[in-house]
Amino acid sequence: MPLSAHVSGRRVLLVDDVSDSGDTFEIALAHLRTRGAPAIVRIAVIHHKIQSHFTPDFHARKIVKWRWLTYPWALLEDLTTFVGKMKPVPRDAEEIARHLHQEHGIRLSPHMLQDLCLA
Repeated sequence: MPLSAHVSGRRVLLVDDVSDSGDTFEIALAHLRTRGAPAIVRIAVIHHKIQSHFTPDFHARKIVKWRWLTYPWALLEDLTTFVGKMKPVPRDAEEIARHLHQEHGIRLSPHMLQDLCLA
């Protein structure tokens, strides 16, 4: 999305949920700089995975051993990715639910399973 504000000379806090690979920060910083040169940029995340090639200035929790983190706002996107990688392709919702439970320890409510099948 285009940024509506100019950031030249401003103090900017860039916030994300996780520092995983670090690629998102490189893209976000480049995008931010299209609106000017900030006086200072600081980065904050909820979770910082120490394997990331990018280290944020602030984090709420450090993740030492890499693991997949699923946030409520990204649940459907993550589940869709898991289902897209299933081999063989699941035939129905029950097969999706069984695979997600066996392979990832994920149990879905009937409502979430229905949303996933419609996605």
